[in-house]
Amino acid sequence: INAEYGETLMSFIKHVLCLLLFCVFLREYKGERTSTGWIDQSVYTTSSCTIPRLALCIEDFNANYLNKEPVILPSYGNNSVFHNSCERQNLLDNFGNHSIVLSTANSYSYDKSHVTLREYITTMMEPQTLNRSGDETLYHFGDNNHLEWDSLFSIYPWPIYAEGMIASLSFGLAGDGSGVPFHFHGAVFAEVIHGAKRWWLYPPNQRPFFDPNESSLYWLIYKYPLLSPSELPLECVLKPGEVLYIPPGWYHSTLNLGESVFVSLFV
Repeated sequence: INAEYGETLMSFIKHVLCLLLFCVFLREYKGERTSTGWIDQSVYTTSSCTIPRLALCIEDFNANYLNKEPVILPSYGNNSVFHNSCERQNLLDNFGNHSIVLSTANSYSYDKSHVTLREYITTMMEPQTLNRSGDETLYHFGDNNHLEWDSLFSIYPWPIYAEGMIASLSFGLAGDGSGVPFHFHGAVFAEVIHGAKRWWLYPPNQRPFFDPNESSLYWLIYKYPLLSPSELPLECVLKPGEVLYIPPGWYHSTLNLGESVFVSLFV
C-alpha cells in the first residue's frame, strides 16, 4: 500500500511541477505571423508520433489500412495553388464578406451561429484558454456553403487514396490550442494546409475517458499527463503535405497548433 501511495504521490508532484513550468513558459510565449499571414507556432506541439507514416501505393493502402487502421500518408498532390489561396489575406480579400457557420468546439457541436469570415478571422479566431470550455468556444469547421466557396474548393487536389470514393469536403480555420474533444464518425481523410494539428486516436473498442464539454486543451494539460501507459492514445502532429486517414468508428480528438487551415474528406 505504501509503495502504491508513494508512486501516486510522485506522479501527482511531477504533474504539478510540469504544469507550473508550462504556465510560466506560456506567459512568455508570443507567436509571430509568417509570410502566409498565419501564426503557425505553438507551445502545444510534440515530437511523439505513434501513428505510422508510410508512403503507400493505393493497392497497399486498400489492402492493409482502408477501414482497418489509421495511417499518415503523403498528400502526393500539387496543392500550391490551393495553399496560396488559403493564405490569410487571400481568404480575406476573396471570401471575407461570405457568411460562415460556427459550431461549439465540444464533442457534439450543438450550437451554431453565423458570422462573416472577416469577423471570425479578425476578432474571433483567438487562442484557446484553459478557462473557456469547449461548449463555450466557437469554431469554424464544416457546414460550408459549397456554391459560394466553389472557386476555392474546386481547386483542392484530393488525396490519391480517396479517388473514386464518394466524399463530403469540410473546410475549417481555427486558433492556436483550439480543437474538438473525442468523438467518432465514418472514415475521414484529414489534411492541414497551414499550421499543424495534433491528433489523439483510440480504436472503437477502447472508449476514452473524457468530458465532452471540456476543451481539448484542458484535457491535454490536466488529464493526459495522468494516463497510464496502457491508457495512452495513438498520437501524432499532422503537418502540411500529409494526410491522416482515420477508419470508421475510431475515437479521435484534435488540437490546432498555431492558426490552422484544414480540410477533411468524409467518406
